[in-house]
Amino acid sequence: MYALYYPKFQFDNRLQLVRISLESPEIIELGNNIDYSFLDVNSFANLHFSKQSNVLVAVSRYSSNGKTALSLHSISFPPQAHTIEAGRVEEKGKSYLALYIIAAILLIASSILFYFRKRGRSTSKSKQIAKSRQTIQKIKKNSIVLFGGFQVIDKNGKDITRHFTPLAKKLFLFILLHSLRDNRGVSSNTLYETFWFDKSVESARNNRAVNIVKLKSLLEKLDTAFISKDTGYWKFEFDPTRLYIDYFEYLQIVSQKTELSREDIDSLMSITRNSPFLNNTNAEWLDTFKSETSNFIIDTFLNYIDRSQNNSEFQLHLTNCIFLFDAVSEEALKIQCRVLTKQGKHSLAKKAYSKFIKEYSGLYDEEFSLSFNEIIENN
Repeated sequence: MYALYYPKFQFDNRLQLVRISLESPEIIELGNNIDYSFLDVNSFANLHFSKQSNVLVAVSRYSSNGKTALSLHSISFPPQAHTIEAGRVEEKGKSYLALYIIAAILLIASSILFYFRKRGRSTSKSKQIAKSRQTIQKIKKNSIVLFGGFQVIDKNGKDITRHFTPLAKKLFLFILLHSLRDNRGVSSNTLYETFWFDKSVESARNNRAVNIVKLKSLLEKLDTAFISKDTGYWKFEFDPTRLYIDYFEYLQIVSQKTELSREDIDSLMSITRNSPFLNNTNAEWLDTFKSETSNFIIDTFLNYIDRSQNNSEFQLHLTNCIFLFDAVSEEALKIQCRVLTKQGKHSLAKKAYSKFIKEYSGLYDEEFSLSFNEIIENN
């Protein structure tokens, strides 16, 4: 059985295609995430199967301020990694109803693929945008990537991410993150309390043993990566000269005692350029890691902007990086609009402001309090 799932407590969201086993308690994530704006009744998502075309079709809709955005995504069947093609159409007022009805008819008629071909030229720009959002950066072999979504590339250059079941992935991340950040690892009791708190001690111990074996088998596909318990704690061990982990590289930068240089900032931007930390994984225990990482990156970029007053282009680049982690950063908006206005690019400044207030309204369901003129004023 196939389905779409998404977290219900964030606006800037992702739809994830999953396969659910009817014979065992297993859920497997498939393909790339699909961008999805979620705000209660303003949003809608559904999954259909076209027997004639042999494709899955994901339909999502978001309505705000009298406008509705409708997205259609065709997914080859059976689903494989990175197979999503997307088209996005926006209309004003009530016209979205007619568009949605047309989409429904096309679905029933099993002619979605033909529809996309006919609309190819007129929607080529929106397709390129959707494709760029969904493309996972190609990483060199023997790598573990956490920024821009969890991804594991083995020592032969093969992407083995899909072999991590949802539980195995979260268990691995729990051990990995605590090992890298705290250089300690985690106890068995902590694992039980986090992942198997509703089970008996014996059942929790058996579940842990089974999943640790799975992880050790997967890590054998990487060079110098393994999980040990030599210190009494479950700890991830590796050789940083042979295995690349972007989060480890990030920690090397943020742990410096001296003020970060331009080279450090460039390295930090290179690590985080894909998108926020583990944006395709959600867990309550993970929120602390996500907030720590986002807050440090935002504060670091804002501080460096103050030190680079003579480099307006670099300032703009940094504000765009900040928006990846906080789409409604008021400080980044002020800097971006003021720099663009100072450069004489007034239309770009107003465009940036319009995009911001749309994001703000979608996230908080209220209007942004500052006008464009108030934003560009230097206090």
